[in-house]
Amino acid sequence: MMLLKILLQFLVFLVYMVFLFRYIKIARAGRKYLKDITAASCVPDSKNNGKIVHINCRLDKSVVNYVGKEFWSNIYSHNGIFVETKVEIFQWVPRERMTGKFYSGEFVDHLLPSNIFYKNPNFIPNVGGSGRVYAKQIKIGGYIIGREWFVNLNNKSKLKVDDDEWYEPSSSVPPVEISNLNTQVFNDFLYTGDIINPKIGDIRISFYGSEDIEFSVIGRQTGTLLGEYQLKPVEFLNKKMVLVAGKFYDKQELQDYIFSQISKTNIEILRIVLILLLSALVYEEIKSEKVYLLKIN
Repeated sequence: MMLLKILLQFLVFLVYMVFLFRYIKIARAGRKYLKDITAASCVPDSKNNGKIVHINCRLDKSVVNYVGKEFWSNIYSHNGIFVETKVEIFQWVPRERMTGKFYSGEFVDHLLPSNIFYKNPNFIPNVGGSGRVYAKQIKIGGYIIGREWFVNLNNKSKLKVDDDEWYEPSSSVPPVEISNLNTQVFNDFLYTGDIINPKIGDIRISFYGSEDIEFSVIGRQTGTLLGEYQLKPVEFLNKKMVLVAGKFYDKQELQDYIFSQISKTNIEILRIVLILLLSALVYEEIKSEKVYLLKIN
């Protein structure tokens, strides 16, 4: 037990030093911002090939995402960097109140365990296009940018769903397959069952699209033989990246914003690890104290 305490103390000290070193490193890196950045228009100029450029441009209208083809008569596409299909299943959900635990039926986006009296489904049907899907090619102004640089942009809104006035309920609950044929529309949701009185296993589907249409970007401009222009990663805070934000910034503000996001994420992870180790150390102290008192008694 003493060895475990010593090990925990060492780990706490080690994580604290890493935390401190990382904080100092990030703070120093903040002074090493990119220099020689060329302000570029939304119409690329070949003279800027090879240069680090900064643009404030709108999403090109050619950037389109499509939902699963099973629902094209209800909703077809969205002009944005991503479209998201959310699938929920009606299940028994445990809740607590003053008189004790109780169960209520609710739509949830993941499977919940059953108990003796409240049985939940053991699968969620496969729904075409479920989850978040990014556009294959993202074009900001006249520049093509890799979609991996947009994954931290999460602004979204619920999309309108049209009623195709076709509905034939499935014989099984949950349904094995879901499409526009066995769903009905209400309040921009698709339901496989009764809208007012759903059963355990009924499915509800909704669609969301990215809201961001104005972007600030810093990257290295390159041209292709096809006459296209791309923005490639640059070295920033010891990382290779294209700097992207979902609103217009000047070049200094954009770097400040990206710096704050990176530092916040890194420090938060280390802080959580430190708290967990300190909790384990306190627990060991309390446990050893109890053992000591028992021996005395």
